[in-house]
Amino acid sequence: MKNLDADFTKNYMAMTDAVEKLSRIIKNHNLPDDLNNPATHEQVVEVGWFANKVYELGCDIAQFGEDMMVGDKVQDAFDNKEENTMSYSEKLADVGHKEGDF
Repeated sequence: MKNLDADFTKNYMAMTDAVEKLSRIIKNHNLPDDLNNPATHEQVVEVGWFANKVYELGCDIAQFGEDMMVGDKVQDAFDNKEENTMSYSEKLADVGHKEGDF
């Protein structure tokens, strides 16, 4: 079995880097206040470029999820939900909590 913690950390760091890059792009580019109605051709180009960067970030985040096999884990959990008959209190106790903790 793969080391899921290491994979998660690697993907989390890559996703964090991508979000930070997008934040820098927003700060360093003069986007119009109304992204749906740019006033000049230059603003149209900037908005288009920015939209492409946001799309790429979304694709990267989706790929991180695929790499982490998130869909498979959700499917496994759904398929095995009948096997998990623990109550809410039992689940909390299983991870070291009690209902009053929250």
